[in-house]
Amino acid sequence: MGAATFETRLAAGVGGPDLWTLRRETALQTTKALSELGVALLTRDDLTGDDGDAVRAIGALLQMAGELGFAASRMLSSNEHYAGAALLRQIG
Repeated sequence: MGAATFETRLAAGVGGPDLWTLRRETALQTTKALSELGVALLTRDDLTGDDGDAVRAIGALLQMAGELGFAASRMLSSNEHYAGAALLRQIG
């Protein structure tokens, strides 16, 4: 298979630059929102007991997943594939 054929098949399979831009922006905005939600839950001090502990624990997990996802999204969209994939593995 020649380079031109490969590029044509790749573009058909994963989309062109417009679709990559949409994916990047969606990933960045979604992971940023997860991180912000995590911080909001983590800092809640109006809940006490086990319920409060559970909400804050979920907040910590969401913040960590959001920050890792945000960094991975940036790296993967700027051709730092190995480093981005390593961050994604931390979420799993």
